[in-house]
Amino acid sequence: MGGKRPQGYTIVEAMIFLAVTSVMFVLIAGSFSGQTSKAEFTSSVRQLDSQLQDTMNDIASGYYPVFNDIRCRAVGGGPSGQQVQFDNAPTGGQGTNQACTYIGRVIKFTPVTVGSSSAYRIMSVAGLRTNGGAPVQNMTQASPRVVALGNQYDNYSDTIQYPPGLELKWICYTNGCNDPEIGAFGVFSTFANVSSTGGLQSGSTGVDLYPITGSSITEDLDATAGNIHNLNTTSVKNPAGGITMCFEGGRNQHALIKIGGRGSNTSTFTEIIGGNCP
Repeated sequence: MGGKRPQGYTIVEAMIFLAVTSVMFVLIAGSFSGQTSKAEFTSSVRQLDSQLQDTMNDIASGYYPVFNDIRCRAVGGGPSGQQVQFDNAPTGGQGTNQACTYIGRVIKFTPVTVGSSSAYRIMSVAGLRTNGGAPVQNMTQASPRVVALGNQYDNYSDTIQYPPGLELKWICYTNGCNDPEIGAFGVFSTFANVSSTGGLQSGSTGVDLYPITGSSITEDLDATAGNIHNLNTTSVKNPAGGITMCFEGGRNQHALIKIGGRGSNTSTFTEIIGGNCP
């Protein structure tokens, strides 16, 4: 008489089952990990976009930090004109600083790779109030200087951590980004126009966007400050294509964060695209 087949799986069948389920688990886990990585990358890009927008809104609204240990003065004269100079505030207070005014801030980017704790820096810039007794009307007359005692730019700049999972590849300006890459850009108050009678024209203020040409993401703050001090009436201002930053992260994707253009020098626009930065 024939007997019944033993219940359960053979060793071979069990091994095949385990192999198949292991492969399925790896595929599912990889897919889940990829989706999580992409979601984290998107979240970090949105967070950075928000941070940059907050900084530009502060500038547009006239909000600047207060450095109580610094006095700003106008020095020099003659053919070369006056310049901004900072020194220790006199005992008893910062003083009125009537010769100077904040004119904007510069965002200096540094290299960042996934998993690092790198940060970008925000430097405040001051300029002269008047030129020959009249309000300054352009960047050359303002003689821009980064606010700091000596070259202590580290001590007088804000440090903002990059959101996690981002890798900065490049920053450039104008459509197509065919210009040399840069490492910083500034948002500055426009200079009030002066009427023929010497009075200020109403509605003449706003903000201008300046790519800091000659800068790079690998240079130190001293070099960036030198490029800022060289801003003048011939410097690139309000590029039509705005300023574009490219970040990679996640799995085979990159993000373009664009500042300016689109009719507003303080607007931001973010686009997340498949593949690496072009």
